[in-house]
Amino acid sequence: MPLCGHPPYYFLDYKGKLADFFAGYLNPEDFRIVLRLGLASYLIPRGKYREAERLLEEGLDQFSDNPRSPALLFKLGMAHYLSTWDNQKFKADMSLLRRRYPNSPEARMWPWMEE
Repeated sequence: MPLCGHPPYYFLDYKGKLADFFAGYLNPEDFRIVLRLGLASYLIPRGKYREAERLLEEGLDQFSDNPRSPALLFKLGMAHYLSTWDNQKFKADMSLLRRRYPNSPEARMWPWMEE
């Protein structure tokens, strides 16, 4: 019997350069989030911060209770920071992440931040 696995998802630019990668089964809602994260991973390094921010904010509005939502909020904070270089705003975004999703891996990346 052949082994079957869940497909990997690769997000490539037009030159074939990898922008993001996800592996494993995704239900329809998770797939929609992963598509947003993949597109944001393509947009942010190209300086298209506003477009990425809009995409991620819409995802948070639609899927705020999904376990993948912390990744949306983290990437949104990164897009905000890279578009403005505002350290205080970035700190506020990461504090919001820690308050909204305290047990997420994304929140645990900022253990030194005071609430």
